[in-house]
Amino acid sequence: MRMAFSGAYRYRANPLLLAKRTYLEWRNNNRDFAQAKANARRHYGLPFEFFRLMLGDDCLYAEGYWSEGATTLAEAQRQRCDYICRKLVLRPGDRLVEVGSGWGDMAMLAAETYGADVVNYGLVPEQNRVMQARLERRGLTGQVRIVERDHRDLLQEPAAYDRYLSVGVYEHAGFACQPLWIESIATTLKPGGIGVISTTGYIERFATEFLTIKYVFAGGSVPSLPRTLELLDRYGLHVVEVEELSWHYQHTAEHWLSNFRVHWPEIQAIDPSVFTERFRRVWNYYLCGVIEGFRPGGGNLNLHHITFTKGKGHYPKDRGFTYAGNDTAG
Repeated sequence: MRMAFSGAYRYRANPLLLAKRTYLEWRNNNRDFAQAKANARRHYGLPFEFFRLMLGDDCLYAEGYWSEGATTLAEAQRQRCDYICRKLVLRPGDRLVEVGSGWGDMAMLAAETYGADVVNYGLVPEQNRVMQARLERRGLTGQVRIVERDHRDLLQEPAAYDRYLSVGVYEHAGFACQPLWIESIATTLKPGGIGVISTTGYIERFATEFLTIKYVFAGGSVPSLPRTLELLDRYGLHVVEVEELSWHYQHTAEHWLSNFRVHWPEIQAIDPSVFTERFRRVWNYYLCGVIEGFRPGGGNLNLHHITFTKGKGHYPKDRGFTYAGNDTAG
């Protein structure tokens, strides 16, 4: 899932708010496995039924791809997964590592449609249990494997994978841990390997809103695109494409907000002690902020697909295969 805040971004923060935000960032820094896992569980450890009601039955928690003809959230999400697989030039037998497993639909499409062998790095036991059950129902346990590991553990798997993917989780690294995140990708990819990072981002560095990191995404930080590109270059990962898809995320978040509001009585009934009136207000504010952040004239938040290779000269010269059958709307 992506972190954002609404309104004007170029403002002088209240000194007290700045101090509180600085302290919160220090306290929740993803400095080790235990802290990173605790931060992830605060959000993704919420009941699966909550996410299903808000996101839809496939529970894909990132931008949809609203190509010509896509009218439903489910269609847009499946098209996004397929689009990313094509960007990865995914082939049968490729070893793909996905950091941040979600509830499994991205990995299952990569395995079923493209024949990849997938390893999912998932920190959240609650998500992993749901994903494992879904894999068993679809007979994919031989092709998709879940491991409860942190991205830093990729440093122990040098040149182990042909492909790398993270969708909406680079934002969870936190500012201080972003260099190690990129280094772990460079270490684990084989020479000539291909990766995609799908992430929200700013052009300059902006502090993520205090209420977001306090109530929604502990330990997170929306990255700066220039810093991310510099880190990729530093660790020998050659950027072949950066695509901006803000409208697609904005439109997806509008569907989430609508689902959240329509299904609130059902969400509250899951566990009234968790899904309180305060929870409803926080999440309503948060989702509105996501939409506003991406809206033209509303904020300077962007959604980028960053495609890269380990070393130069390993990506197809003609990109027509990427867009086959997808005329982008918006």
